[in-house]
Amino acid sequence: MKTDVLVLGAGIVGTASALELQRRGRSVAIVDLGEPGAETSYGNGGFVQSEAYLPPPFPRKLGTLLRYARNRSVDVSYHPSALWALLGPFAQYWRNSSPRRVMEIARARAPLISRSTDDHLRLATEVGAADLYHRGGFIQGFRREESFAALLDANLEARREFSIPCDILDAKRLREAEPDLAHVFIGGVHWTAPFTVRDPGDLVQLYARRIRENGGVVAQANAHALEKTNLGWSLPSSQGEIIAREVVICLGPWALPIVEKFGYRPPMFHKRGYHMHYSAAGNALRLPFGDSDRGYVLAPMRRGIRLLTGAEFAPADAPATPVQLARAEPFAREALPALGEAIDPKPWLGSRPCFPDMLPVIGAGPERGLWYAFGHAHQGFTMGPTTGVLIAQLLTGEEPFTDPRQYRPDRF
Repeated sequence: MKTDVLVLGAGIVGTASALELQRRGRSVAIVDLGEPGAETSYGNGGFVQSEAYLPPPFPRKLGTLLRYARNRSVDVSYHPSALWALLGPFAQYWRNSSPRRVMEIARARAPLISRSTDDHLRLATEVGAADLYHRGGFIQGFRREESFAALLDANLEARREFSIPCDILDAKRLREAEPDLAHVFIGGVHWTAPFTVRDPGDLVQLYARRIRENGGVVAQANAHALEKTNLGWSLPSSQGEIIAREVVICLGPWALPIVEKFGYRPPMFHKRGYHMHYSAAGNALRLPFGDSDRGYVLAPMRRGIRLLTGAEFAPADAPATPVQLARAEPFAREALPALGEAIDPKPWLGSRPCFPDMLPVIGAGPERGLWYAFGHAHQGFTMGPTTGVLIAQLLTGEEPFTDPRQYRPDRF
């Protein structure tokens, strides 16, 4: 079959890109190894983080680095075998984490963050998914005055520059906001603007359904079989060979070996993460809640309360080592006594694709007709629909809503 554009990767970035291309009159086929929305786009906290202008910086305090080096934390864990390959990207990441550079990166992230909720809701309305979205934001809780003050100080400049709304809660107001939390928190920050989605995987499934309804093809295929031909690009799929004039690579953590095949070798690395669902009594948690001093998140989902861990650095094909979940669960039960039994038969594992400047790659690749949209780190779910707008504008020659050079693939 022939199509204008072949999109590799059926997560939220890929499906949003396909919908935006269809909106601009392009015929589209989108492929993935599995079902749409079954990987990284499924396993996140469901946050549309319209407050997340600041990138997560590489730690610079000696005490924090020593704590991570002991490899016993909830928020960071690592496989020693992964560290050698990470030295180069980590050195760049560290350089990009100075206060001045962090604010520069925040300004580069701003075009993708500032319109994220609008683009999410526009697509949600189009595909019939508006009921999946919940307004009200999320809460970060603190057990120690020092970490509470440090958070407020670290994001003060960003809150002022980007007019980020939030509500500072003392212990009493935090208990009023979340009555089922234990009295172990001295206060918190309620980020009021973000939206949350109670089933991010279902959202992407609805995107995929609309792509089909619009006449597009949704198929299974192995992206490693992509080849450049005289006719354009070719890929065998579950629905036959797909021939396309142009290809958009939206493969997230699986993009690297594909783009390397065509001459692009960026310093991408992975932050793996785990989650597990638990039952809970009644409406035990009104909003998603992050325990900032212990490094985990509790997010209400359709399936139950989702407990999410921080970052694990490991080889991409390493077996699952969900030690962070085991470390987090006692703290989560202390914080939320209503947390019930585990529902999932085993922990879920996924990967966040990261670049050392915590910005995605969005733009044209070195081969004619090849486009990139991946590497969103912690904000792939947030930035997915807006990335779809930008890559569709670039591919179709439309005036982009922002200067795309800050995301250009050759910036490294």
